[in-house]
Amino acid sequence: MEGEQKELPAKAPKAKGKGVIFLAAVIILLALLGFAATKLKGSSTIGGKDAVAFDLYVMSQCPYGVQAEQLVSKVVDDFEDRVNFNVEYIANKNNDGTFQSLHGVNEVEGDKYQLCVKTKYPEKLWTYLECQNKNYQDLKSTFESCAKEADIDFSALKTCAEGEEANNLLTTSLEKAKSLNVAGSPTFY
Repeated sequence: MEGEQKELPAKAPKAKGKGVIFLAAVIILLALLGFAATKLKGSSTIGGKDAVAFDLYVMSQCPYGVQAEQLVSKVVDDFEDRVNFNVEYIANKNNDGTFQSLHGVNEVEGDKYQLCVKTKYPEKLWTYLECQNKNYQDLKSTFESCAKEADIDFSALKTCAEGEEANNLLTTSLEKAKSLNVAGSPTFY
């Protein structure tokens, strides 16, 4: 009829893109962990129980590595009895014993600090990483504040990170990555 307006069908609400992507990533991660828990033979033990080794290879200032760490950190507590979560690093060791990383010298320093936390304060690693990942492009500015937030003795951490121990830890981590031909951040293994 003239003058009458037809009612248009309501539009479907738009999906929240980031929320959907995050949910999909968590589901995929959980599926992979479930598969690994039942199929992989390369297991370790946690508290005397068999556990699946889950290695995450990253560059400490890589935005994609940071996203992967953020996803993993959300499930660490839920799977701590079944999965041995581990973080390793990707960089290059030069012939003169120095290190080179895609995002520069500050990234190498970040790798060293994170490895020292992993070694000396393993139960506080994910808290430290979560703090640093808030400002991953400027890790140097977070070394002390994130140590404080994670209740880590910064003086001891700094001694490790700026000494030969960190060089040895990073060398070992890089050798592990190289032995598996890991080159991209992030890589799950």
